[in-house]
Amino acid sequence: MEAEIYFIAAPEVGRFKIGRTGAFDVRFSALQSSSPCRLETIFVGSGPRELEKLCQQIALELGFMPAHGEWFTGTPTSETCSEILAAANLRRCEEIAVMRAALELKALERRRRDARERARRNRITETKAYFASRRAA
Repeated sequence: MEAEIYFIAAPEVGRFKIGRTGAFDVRFSALQSSSPCRLETIFVGSGPRELEKLCQQIALELGFMPAHGEWFTGTPTSETCSEILAAANLRRCEEIAVMRAALELKALERRRRDARERARRNRITETKAYFASRRAA
């Protein structure tokens, strides 16, 4: 499901927030009305909901320290936020590719296991038939 991934700043206190919403204008108004200081929009992008957490992880990796909840210390530029979102998208694609490869590997292992089991059953059946024919002779 697509969401708006947003980066807003509280420049007076040197903090910014990474969040997601379905309606940025409504969310920004709600945050501004409950904030004791002025908030500014740094960047808004769109993508799947899980990008929010990936953006937060990348912000940590870039050295932005957590302040409280989804808030971090510092005030990144719009370009930095855009790059964080792009990196999160890339990481998500890599994670999806890894998951698909793991699923394909499991399916291949299952097919190999099933083939070995069929071969084992065939050998048992052939062995039984052989000894049955020997007894009959």
